[in-house]
Amino acid sequence: MINRLDSQPNPTDIGSTIIDILDYRATHQRDCLAYEFYLGKNKPKDRLTYEELARRAKAIALELITRNLQQERVLLIYPAGLEFIAAFLGCLYAGAIAVPLYPPKRNKRRSRIESIITDCDAKGILTISQLSNRIRTNLVNTETSLEYIFTDSLDVVSDRFEIIKTKADTLAFLQYTSGSTGNPKGVRITHKNIIANSEFIYQAFEHSVNSKVVSWLPFYHDMGLIGGILQPLFGGFPVSLFSPIDFLRQPLLWLETI
Repeated sequence: MINRLDSQPNPTDIGSTIIDILDYRATHQRDCLAYEFYLGKNKPKDRLTYEELARRAKAIALELITRNLQQERVLLIYPAGLEFIAAFLGCLYAGAIAVPLYPPKRNKRRSRIESIITDCDAKGILTISQLSNRIRTNLVNTETSLEYIFTDSLDVVSDRFEIIKTKADTLAFLQYTSGSTGNPKGVRITHKNIIANSEFIYQAFEHSVNSKVVSWLPFYHDMGLIGGILQPLFGGFPVSLFSPIDFLRQPLLWLETI
């Protein structure tokens, strides 16, 4: 077991991408808690160590590569939970460009997802089986043939990880605006941008491996993604997450979790 936290190097010395950092932590902090997701007060929570996270993400990456989705735009449509995190990092491992989006609402057809598919020329969708019908119903006006990958049914046992070595200046993901005042607009975020922003936050907040984050922010939201997911991975400290819906229903849950 390798869980030594007393002599960890500065994250920027580990590698030039967040994937390099995950690989390091999956080796040197493999049994340490990376993420835990609360399912409401006093309910069981899902947990991932760094090693488990890396294996899940690489299994998703292998599926993306098998379907020739390297360097393609791939939508990530998930409810709050740890599946999104593995899918996002799986895209980065595969060299695919992640496009985080919130799930369409029930019985309500919206054009936002269709607009984004057209704008970024998306080729695939990562999601869970439970959302399949809702997404397909929402995209009835979309003629583009999209590859659907349901990550909750993928085999994570395989050791066949044909991962692409990603360069720091390549595109990692697209962050889209809400589209409340017009069509959603995407911002291009490179791997170098992720590391630079993460390092700034790490220094400004004086984070260390002994830090801990508690967040209810949506994963497709810039602050939820960067501050709630990528910053803890960058710094090598755990984060407790729960759904924005649970926070809205019971705001005290946030303080109790802290």
